Amino acid sequence: MLRKKVEEILCERGGFKEIKLEETWSLEREGKYYIVKNKSAIIAFVIGKGEIQEDGFKLIGAHTDAPLPLGLSLIQR
Repeated sequence: MLRKKVEEILCERGGFKEIKLEETWSLEREGKYYIVKNKSAIIAFVIGKGEIQEDGFKLIGAHTDAPLPLGLSLIQR
């Protein structure tokens, strides 16, 4: 399943840790985290070095409505 592959890449190559929506988070400065929602969406983020009040924060998002899971190719007839 593609979601599992993305999780594997986040953890093994990126050093991200999974956190659960229903649990209390203990986030650390410069920590890398991700959440899985509904077994289909992955939300990943990195905590910065500075203070949010002083340095602000940045968000980057991506989305796809592909009719087929990513990684599959169409069969041409």
